[in-house]
This record gives sequence, C-alpha cells and structure tokens, in this order.
Amino acid sequence: MNYGVNTLITPEQGANAGITIDTQLKASNCQTYIVNAYLCNSTISAFCSSANYTIKIPLQLKSQTGKNCRFGYQGMDYFPFYQPGDNWKLYVKSGILSIETIFDYASLAAISYPSVIDFGQLNARQWNIGVPSSGLDLINHGNVPVLLEWTSSGFTCIEPITCTDFWPTFENSTGENTFQIDDDEFFLEPVQDETGIAPAFITNYQPDYFPQNQLALCISSICLDGVGERYKTYFNLKIPEIQRGSYEGDVILTIS
Repeated sequence: MNYGVNTLITPEQGANAGITIDTQLKASNCQTYIVNAYLCNSTISAFCSSANYTIKIPLQLKSQTGKNCRFGYQGMDYFPFYQPGDNWKLYVKSGILSIETIFDYASLAAISYPSVIDFGQLNARQWNIGVPSSGLDLINHGNVPVLLEWTSSGFTCIEPITCTDFWPTFENSTGENTFQIDDDEFFLEPVQDETGIAPAFITNYQPDYFPQNQLALCISSICLDGVGERYKTYFNLKIPEIQRGSYEGDVILTIS
C-alpha cells in the first residue's frame, strides 16, 4: 500500500485560514473508503488520534487513476484564524490506513493601530487628559498576540534651533510617569471608578501590556463581540516645565 499526505496553510487577516490537504491511498474501490484528517495542536499532539483531536476535517475523493485514490480538502471552513502560532500534527485516517505529519502554523498580528498620532494643542505643566481627544481605535483582527507593549524614550526639542530641552516620559527626579495609555479619558481615577482595562504607562523601562487578558480579542470561534471589535485608546500626557518649541520623538508599538 502506497500513500502520502501533504498540507498547505495560508493565513489571512480577519478570516479563517485557507487550508489544503491531499492524501493518497492505493485501492481498487476508492468510493468505499471514508477518510478524515485530524488536526492536533501542541497541547495534544503527542496523543493525536481519531478519538483525540483539535479539529476534524472530512476528506473528499478528488480523483482516481487506476488504483491510486486521491482524497483531499481545500477551503476555509475549519482552521481558525484566531489560533495562535503553534506546531501542529496532521493525522489522516481511513478504515485501512493512517499517516501523520507535523506542520507549523504562523499566527498573524492580532491588532492594527494608527501609524500617526496627532496630539493637537497641549498645555504645559498640567495633565493633558484623553489626547487625541477623540481617542484612537485599537482594532481586533482575531489572532492572539503574546505581548503588546508601548515604549518611548522621550521627546527632544528640535525648533527653534536654540532650543535644548528634553521632555522625558519618566521623570527620574520625581519618580513620576508622564505618559499613560488607557481605554478611558481619565488619569489615575479611583480604583472603584476604573473602567475597562487598567492604565499602562509608557516609560523608559518598557512596561508590558497584555490585551489578551484585558481587551476582548477573539480567542475562540464564539468570540462574544466578533472580529473587528474596536477599543478606544487614549494618551494621557503630563508636560513638564520645558522651553517653548517643537518636540520630536518616537512612541514604539511592539507586537510579539
């Protein structure tokens, strides 16, 4: 008996992953066989079987050449786009044969975020709450991130040319954070009044920010609010006593 199996997965943002599975068996009566593919993620791959699997995909008879029977599946009905990257086992079984192979699935970035943040007019020596005032959308596309972090080392005065000041995101002299991101327009409100996710500070020590625990991202096929969920995010800034001028710097969003 000769047989083989191949699998190809093409992830797409905001949709199920297109998957192609092909397997062949040598038999004279192809129509009499029921062939299924069983996908097992790493949590159960060591015990992957027709009775212990993550996803089951029935394979259809695609063609017959002599005693060569080709079974397969191609489509986007089964493999979930919200599945995080992992090592998977593909186990194909009919009444007379079984074969298995290992494949990798690379997850996509879970969220999108504006590439430009316009803070508009800011007032020095006070907290500038909820800027940009309309908030910015953090949009869920479905996949699960491992880590999401905002970092910044501060902003340098670039204009006028005589300007020499620097606006830090963490004030070492006072121990105060000067840059906060949150899902509401308030700064350090009482705990009992906190809404949604807790605030995260953008400082020079790179705080971690885990949306899979606090933002309602899709991590299952029954995601409560569906793909495309949007969360407003606000930047709350405290401008120190600095020289008048134009300041330039980076706010870096890292997804890993």
